[in-house]
This record gives sequence, structure tokens and C-alpha cells, in this order.
Amino acid sequence: RCCSDLSCLLRSPTVSNLVLCVCVSQSAGRVVRRFIDVPQGAYALELRVVGVRMDAARQIVAHFLQLVPQRPFRTTESYKTFHLSEGDREVFKCPVVPGRVLEVCIAQFWSSLGTSEVEFEVELHGLLGPAAHVFDGKHAALRLPVRAAFRPETIEPSVTLQKWQTQLRPTSATVKPLPGDRDTLMNGNQIAALELSYAFKLRAPTEVQVIAPLSPLLYENPFENQFWSIANSDTKRLYGSGDAFPRSYNTKLPKGSYVLRLQMRHDSIELLNKFKAMPLTLERKLDKEISLKVYGDLSAAVLEAKEFGSKKLKPGDTAVAWVKGIPDSEMKARKTLPKAVKPGDTLVGKITYQKDVNTWFEFAYVVPSEIAADPADALSAPAAASEPSEAEKLQRAQVAFLSGLLDAKKFDDYRTLAPPIVALQPDSLQARRLALRLANECERDANLDAVIAAADDVISRIDKTAVAEHLGLKHDAEDSDADTNKTMDETKTALIEALKAKALALLDKEASDESKELLGQTVRELKRWADLEDEKTAELAVRYYRAVAQPATALRLARKIFNDTENDKLKRTMYQQQQ
Repeated sequence: RCCSDLSCLLRSPTVSNLVLCVCVSQSAGRVVRRFIDVPQGAYALELRVVGVRMDAARQIVAHFLQLVPQRPFRTTESYKTFHLSEGDREVFKCPVVPGRVLEVCIAQFWSSLGTSEVEFEVELHGLLGPAAHVFDGKHAALRLPVRAAFRPETIEPSVTLQKWQTQLRPTSATVKPLPGDRDTLMNGNQIAALELSYAFKLRAPTEVQVIAPLSPLLYENPFENQFWSIANSDTKRLYGSGDAFPRSYNTKLPKGSYVLRLQMRHDSIELLNKFKAMPLTLERKLDKEISLKVYGDLSAAVLEAKEFGSKKLKPGDTAVAWVKGIPDSEMKARKTLPKAVKPGDTLVGKITYQKDVNTWFEFAYVVPSEIAADPADALSAPAAASEPSEAEKLQRAQVAFLSGLLDAKKFDDYRTLAPPIVALQPDSLQARRLALRLANECERDANLDAVIAAADDVISRIDKTAVAEHLGLKHDAEDSDADTNKTMDETKTALIEALKAKALALLDKEASDESKELLGQTVRELKRWADLEDEKTAELAVRYYRAVAQPATALRLARKIFNDTENDKLKRTMYQQQQ
């Protein structure tokens, strides 16, 4: 009934599901190998190991492996170590691939000395189900027919969603030949690199995996490499990197904005150009697993009546399970989904058909469209974002040009070109922000009053009530009114910059009762819009607390920012403030 080479494979009998039962004598380092021809329909293996005769505890190792074309060994092997004494019984369950030969190796670990007698049994479980498990919302429930392949089975299906996948499209793509002899192949072909950039934001600290739709192979990969890295957009700090094995890299990221860069190399520029718009999947763990309900028939699923429970199947019998999506009430209230999840994202998890069998299949749930407050709104197409007029495009280009002059420190050119442009945009907040920037960077040492006047000009042009009313409500970054959200965020940023610049100028002015009172008013107003202990306002806060005779508060804040910040310049400033 059993053998030790491939010339005689163990085949599953038609009635019994027990395909291997062997009692072997073991010693340190001895390996017993058996081969099983796994039948179609088998999807799980159960190993039972019994310590028959041994004078002391022994360490027994079990290893299972199947060779499947185009799949690495790590996806088809299982490994388990047992510590057995005489009379002990251990059970181990693992998945198998149907229709492929399974190698079973049982050994006594090399450092576990002495002889022993061990009995091991291998039993197969068989269920035939659908090849894919994807709930896309086209139907009221997802139909999953399951058949007992060759033995009686008890099924008790359950579905849990554990991760959230978002697709990103590149914000930039560049193909360029790599210079030098190092990147030249033996046939003279020059290697080229495709560099893709993806931008994304995180609203809370989380752990992400990066999944590119490329080959998961390393040495057999058609590309020379497919390296990626994640860095903070503001601080440029590198948080993680990886290659062809996405599941090997979990990158922990704090809240913030990030840029993910992916590089692919090949000697064909034409081939690389085809991947310029390649999407990338960002996978995150859900804070709380989501369980989907499973029903025994379609009517029960539609009416959300009696759930499936468990059912016994004879060999050849079929049962149908119906998986219901996330209820509309929970979708609308966002009780189970993260607020940042948007329609079209995918929630992935697993579906198990048997409670006590450690084998599962991947399950994907496509997030449906959002529920409108008024049902009539759901039928109307969202209004398309209005295109800016030619005049607005010209104004934006002019402001960007003036900003470039300030970036290049060409202050004289700015003073010459700015007045006629600003005159054509009397109500432009961005133009007034540039004037404040000029006063702050160029005229600060000679004329602090000019900085204060420019800051007051920016502040006076902001409707603080409208900004407060808008920001007082929760707005999704993916709302249809995203342009308004962006405008209000920029307006708030401009207000904070102006209040900060005014407060710093007042701190640098010669102290007087009037300036002290104005400084207090400015800082109190700033506190309404920003956290003084944030890195962007930390320097102002420390100086202000020292100016109003609160040295302990100033020292505490300086130490906190010094320990927390990753900005070297701010770290030096906080160190100086502690002296």
C-alpha cells in the first residue's frame, strides 16, 4: 500500500479517504519519503502522528511538497515540527493542489537522539467549488456551488474580509537609457529604465503592501529588476523598499503624503513604453475584520433570513451557498468600512468551507457606489468638473511664473514684473501670498512693518467664517466637490501662513505694550486654526512662550519637537532654543 519511490504512487481509493498509514522506526536524521497521487477535487490534507514507542520525547518533522509549473515551491509546501512522547497524538492540516504528486517526508530531527517508533496517517479532504470568488455587486448574492468530491464532508462556509486594496495610476513616467558600460549587455544592447511615480495620502498610521501586476519570479523574471521605494513627499524620508515578492515586504507608514517610485529595467525601450500607465495596488489591513453572511438559498439571502449553518454531504452531493454583501445601512453609516474607502476599491479576505480544516480560498469584494441621501440623486449623473477659462489658466500661469522668480531668488525681476500682473488680479489670494513671501524673504530685516502689512492684506481677503463652516463638516477627499475642498484647504493654509508670519514679525519688533497686545491677539487667532505644537508652528510657539515668560512650557515643547522631528533644520533650531 505504500512505497518509497515514484515508480509506484499511492492512489486515493474510491471509498476510503485514508491514503497512507505507516508505522516506521526512526532515528536521528533518518527521513521516510512517500509519494501520493492527489486526486482531482482534493484540496486539504490531514496528518495524524502518534508516538508508538520511545523512551523519551522526540522531535519529529513533517514536510510536504508539490511541484507545480510556474509556481515557486514556497506556495506549495508545508512544514511542521512535533514534540512527541510515547502515546502522544498530534494533528496537522494543510492545503494541497489537486492533480499533482505530493511528496511526504517524515523525519526525526538530527539533534533528537535515540530511536523511536512513530505511526503517521495521511487523510485527504475533497470539495469542488468555483475557481474564483469575486463579489462585484451585479447580483443580490454570490452563488457558490460546492460538491463533495470523493468522501463525506461537512461544510460550514464563512467569509471574512481582512484587507483593503486601492489601485493607483502613475503621476509621472520616464523611460531613459542607463549610461555606462555596466548597463550594456554582451550583445551591445543598452539597458533602459522605466521610472514610475505614484502619489497617495494616508489619514492614519497603517501598514501597506505594494503589489505590481508583474511577474512574481526573481531569477526567471522577464525584466532585469522591478524595485520600488516609498518616501514621504515632504520630508523625503525613505520608509521602505522591495522587489518582485510583494508579500515579503510590510511597510509601516505614519499619517502623511507619500510618493512611491517603481523602476523596471529592460533592453527594449519600446517594451517599457507599454508600461507607462501601469496601475499599482496598495494593500492595507482593515482595522476590524468584516464578516459577510452566508445563506442556504437565494430567497433567504435576499430577505436576510436564516443563514446557512452547516450541512453534511455524501460523496458526489452538491450544496449551494449564497454570500450576501455588506448591508446598505452599514455602507451608508460607514460602521464597518474605513472612511477613505471609495467605490471601486477591493476588500480581500478568505472563504472557508469547513470549520476544522485549515484551508481557505481568496475572496474579493468590490466596493459598490455610495448611497445618495435622496434616491433621485443616485439616478442623476454627477456634474462634470467645470474646466477653467482661458483667463483663469493665464492667471494661474502668471502666478506660477512669479513664484518661480521667488524660488530662484530673483527679487529685482519680481518687483519689475509683479505690479502689472497683480493689478490684473486684484482679488487673487495667491498673488497676495506671493507679496507676503517677498516681504518675508527679502524685506524682513529692514522693514518688519512691511511683513505685518502684507500678512494683514492676506488675512483681510479671507472669509474666515466660510472656511470655518466648510471645515467644520467632514468631507471625503474623493467627494464630487473635491475642488471646493482643495480650495478651502489652500485658503486655510494661506491664513495660517499669514498669521504665523505676522506673529514672528511682532516677536522680532521692539517690544511695546501695543505690539505685545497685538502679538497675543495674533497667536490666539492662530490657535483657532492650527496646533501650536505642530512642526510647522513649533518655532513660533517656543519663541512666544519665552516672550510671555513661560520658559518651562517653551523648554518642554522644544524638547518634544527635538525628539520627534525628522527635519534636521528644525532639530537644530529646537536645540538652540533649549540653551
